[in-house]
Amino acid sequence: MMIRKLSEQHTPWLGMAAAGLIAAGALLAALGFRHEDGESYSFLRQNISDLGDPQVSAWAFVFNYSLIAGSAIMALFIAGVSIVASTRSTYVIAAIGIIATIAMAFVGVYPSSPPTAFEHKVSAGIAFLGTLGLGASFTLRMLLRPHPVLPRWLVLPGMLSAAS
Repeated sequence: MMIRKLSEQHTPWLGMAAAGLIAAGALLAALGFRHEDGESYSFLRQNISDLGDPQVSAWAFVFNYSLIAGSAIMALFIAGVSIVASTRSTYVIAAIGIIATIAMAFVGVYPSSPPTAFEHKVSAGIAFLGTLGLGASFTLRMLLRPHPVLPRWLVLPGMLSAAS
C-alpha cells in the first residue's frame, strides 16, 4: 500500500524528469555538435545517435549520460504507472517499456562509432521496437479499456510515440 501511495505521488514527476533530462542532453549535445564537414546538427541530416558519437560530437558524453540517467528514471516512471494502474495488461505493457528503456540506456553506453557500432545497433533496435510496442500497446489498452486512474488524454502521447 505504501509503494502504491508513493507511486501515485511521484510517478508523474519521474516521467517529466526523465523526458526533460533526455531532451536537455540531446539539446546540449546538438549545440556542441560539429560534423566533419563543419555542419551543425540537424535531425534532417543526421541520426539522433550521432549526438552520442565522440568522433563527431564534442559533447557526446552529455548526450550519453543523459540518455543513461533519463532511461533509468523512465523505467521507474513506467513501473510507477503499472503500480498505480495495477492490472495484468498494464504489467505486460510496463515490461515492454522497461525492456525498451534498458535498451535505450545501452544506446548511451555503446556509442555508434566503430568500436561499439554493433552493440549500438542492437541496443537501438531493441529500444525503438520496444518503444513502438509500448506506445502501440498502451494506446490500444486505453482505447479499448480505459483505466479509471489514468486520464484518457494519455492516448495522444502513446499514439505519437508509436507513430514516431
